Amino acid sequence: MPYLQHSGVLDQETSIPVQMLNEHIRNLCADNSLLMAQEYASIDPGQQFTWEHSMLEVNKNKNRYANVVAYDHSRVVLQRLDGIPGSDYINANFVDGYKKPNAYIATQGPMLETISDFWRMVWEQGVSILVMMTRLEERSRIKCDYYWPTRGPETYADGSLTVTPVDTVELAYYTIRTFTISLRNPDPLMGTTSQQHATSRELKQFQFTGWPDHGVPDYPIPLLLFQRRVRAAIDMQNSQAPSLLSENVNDSQASGCSQLTGGSGPPVVVHCSAGVGRTGAFIVLDIQLERIRCERTVDVYGCVRALRSQRNFMVQTEDQYVFVHSALMEAVDAGNTECPIRSFYAHVKSLSQIDIVSGLTGIALEYKVRFTTDIVFQFPLLTPACFVHFDPVKQ
Repeated sequence: MPYLQHSGVLDQETSIPVQMLNEHIRNLCADNSLLMAQEYASIDPGQQFTWEHSMLEVNKNKNRYANVVAYDHSRVVLQRLDGIPGSDYINANFVDGYKKPNAYIATQGPMLETISDFWRMVWEQGVSILVMMTRLEERSRIKCDYYWPTRGPETYADGSLTVTPVDTVELAYYTIRTFTISLRNPDPLMGTTSQQHATSRELKQFQFTGWPDHGVPDYPIPLLLFQRRVRAAIDMQNSQAPSLLSENVNDSQASGCSQLTGGSGPPVVVHCSAGVGRTGAFIVLDIQLERIRCERTVDVYGCVRALRSQRNFMVQTEDQYVFVHSALMEAVDAGNTECPIRSFYAHVKSLSQIDIVSGLTGIALEYKVRFTTDIVFQFPLLTPACFVHFDPVKQ
């Protein structure tokens, strides 16, 4: 049986070589995805851990959903504020990445009551990248409160932190916002991060807007484009940190592997509404694409199991689990097909050339790869994820 290593990453027993990915997924999708459903159902929900801090009376109204908690052993602990009980609590957990402990912070979408706590966490942990996997409102329901400034500087944490908008770039499926975050009063919130002597830094928020109100995206390409943009920012961030390439990666593998993998850069904050479903799907996708780049192996099953030992309900629905597989297959088979507009004419011209080996044009080969697969993904017709909203009156 697979076992958890100290980093929370499963051993190699559940991994498969990337060249066998299509065959593996084909088997999972056979018979109306029977094996896929069974595999997902076999993953431990991961609620054997304690979450006492989430259930403290002073903290209950800080949980967006009453049944989505922060495990005690992996929760992000804020600096305590004098005279404020529970001021060290936020519904957020550290999650390990590829060869890097605590690579991510998975958290719920900020609430009006927790916006200052969210920005305190961002400052104290040295965060410079936020990944937002939801819109503010979906199907007439508030999924996340508006936690960032738009027109000018805004202060949080009793005036100790100032967040200033710098730039916004809106694209078809995602938006990139740039901010500066500054510490106005160094004493209470300095924390112990590597950036503790800085009083201001740049922060980027990547918001994916291509996820539909219900279910999963029709196609994985938009999310893959988004992930590549986020990963490029992470690699840039980690370029200032020492490389900790695994001793298990040989020279030939390292040539295709990020030389920044495992660096000691700050964690990346990832959130949706509850911080478990889409958040988990994005983190699994990012981890597996890094694993493919470095080891040429895939282990979705093991990765989800490991994540659930750090935060409950990660990859919360079967259709999200299926979607991660479809995205990985797309990434492996098609690679990066994004083309800058300035290079589009030359790109189309090159695709018109005939390949000597196959006798087909590049366009025909690309079509064959992308549209002639015999694998049919069955996305379960599931009801929306069952989150229990916190009701302070009932509580």
